[in-house]
Amino acid sequence: MRERVYVGATLIAAVLLATLPVGASTIDQEVDARITFYSTTVGTFRAGERVSLWVSVQNTGSKAHTFFIEYAVLDESGIVYDMPYTPIYLVPGSSDSLVLRWEIPAGAAAGSYDATVAVWNGITDSERLLTGLLNQKSTSNAFMVASKSSATSTILNNQAAPCSRCPSVLQACPPVVPEPICPARQSVFQTCPPIVPKPVCAARQAVPPCTATHVTAQCTSAAISCTSPGVAKSVDENTSIQLRGAVTDEDSNVVEILWQAEAGLFSDPRSLDSAYCAPTTDRCDGEDVMISLTAHDSCGATTTDCFLLHINNVNQPPLADAGPDITVDECGTIELTCTATDPDGDPLTYYWTDESARGVFDDPNLLHPCYVAPATNQCEGEHVVLKLTVTDSCGLSASDSLCVRINNINKPPVVEADP
Repeated sequence: MRERVYVGATLIAAVLLATLPVGASTIDQEVDARITFYSTTVGTFRAGERVSLWVSVQNTGSKAHTFFIEYAVLDESGIVYDMPYTPIYLVPGSSDSLVLRWEIPAGAAAGSYDATVAVWNGITDSERLLTGLLNQKSTSNAFMVASKSSATSTILNNQAAPCSRCPSVLQACPPVVPEPICPARQSVFQTCPPIVPKPVCAARQAVPPCTATHVTAQCTSAAISCTSPGVAKSVDENTSIQLRGAVTDEDSNVVEILWQAEAGLFSDPRSLDSAYCAPTTDRCDGEDVMISLTAHDSCGATTTDCFLLHINNVNQPPLADAGPDITVDECGTIELTCTATDPDGDPLTYYWTDESARGVFDDPNLLHPCYVAPATNQCEGEHVVLKLTVTDSCGLSASDSLCVRINNINKPPVVEADP
């Protein structure tokens, strides 16, 4: 068995994640969950830096449950580093997202690392081991750990996965986050109480203590202005983009910066170099999300800069299956059996056509209409082709056809012989 290193005080299940097949759990189907999206930062890191992983989990079972999320990394020699598990409570059909981080220890070996995230059913009461693997995702060669003398560079791994799509509210807080922070949320600060800096001029360098004379001149907060910013860039829904911020202050007393957005997630909203995970959009032409960067100084002055990021709707075409070929007597009626689905869950419209233009549908806009076959004067019968076209709400369509054999119902002639 490979050597494992446990990070923190909690012991994770002593089973190597990479060797367990998904579905190995025998948990009741009432309790089930799936990883609908995950993305890791890629690049080269050194000891003391953090490697982040974004994950979205959906409760696919039939009852509410508290699941346990595990994040582990594996070096080239087979040593596994397990992070403390994170519990997440979900009702049936609901999803939530987490940002999990691994701080590279001083003794970590240089080289390539694999990353794995898993959803577990529960933990044992005695040994605090995770039990019942429900789902897991892994990425080989996810990132590099450099030696102490190596330079570092980090970019974000853009994974166009269905970010399901990045929910806008997280329930677990990161292990270490600079204060102030809303304790019930992680990385989504637009839902937290606003930060109110204290106007303490004495904290400024080379500025005399606050008096009635100085308060008005040097301690007035700057007005926040974010009117009509232009669209700076576009990104596909449920993918990530690296942000780069810059802050300067004449007094060199900036004490805090904060990224905010109307939707989506930040890997670290209090870092100038934060990654942003775009949300899902239901609009066919996409939508614009305003992203702002705010800086506060120790005297309460505040400045904000904004830009619009366009979120592209990555629409997938629907799938149509007209069903197997069928046989019907001339002038006979038959109900058509077919299927149609949309990968994005968009509403669909249907339209049937008879390429011979001789048969009749009771309603060509139904998925399962009744079809009245035409009469045929061909002794051996004939074939007609019926075509189903399925269109989603954004205009993408797919078609499929089936062949209908029409039997000739031949009646013998009537003969009368008079004397």
